[in-house]
Amino acid sequence: NSMGQFKKEFGESDDELEEPNSSKPTDFNLLFAGDVEDHFLFGIKFTKKSVKLYSNFYASDIIVASPLALKLKIDGGEVTKKKGRPKENDSDFLSSIEIVVVDYADVISMQVKLQLK
Repeated sequence: NSMGQFKKEFGESDDELEEPNSSKPTDFNLLFAGDVEDHFLFGIKFTKKSVKLYSNFYASDIIVASPLALKLKIDGGEVTKKKGRPKENDSDFLSSIEIVVVDYADVISMQVKLQLK
């Protein structure tokens, strides 16, 4: 189910529960604690009675994504299973965006500057 998939991908693992490196500054430990995966992309759909995780992007009310994952999705960086060729550009699902939130933009600005443009 989608909740199990969500917990598997974003839940805490045993190594994430360890104490942070005390030789680093506190802000470093806070930023780099836990899951620091930079490639994630999934949709969330709200219905009258439920919330559906991993919904189709075209039907999603919210898209949660890293800049890297969005860039690869839009540029066709994913490979098709049948032919081993890159998929065509796929950005239509972004056409109805009303709000964009870039969390910790100051921290990621140098790392993913090209993806944020």
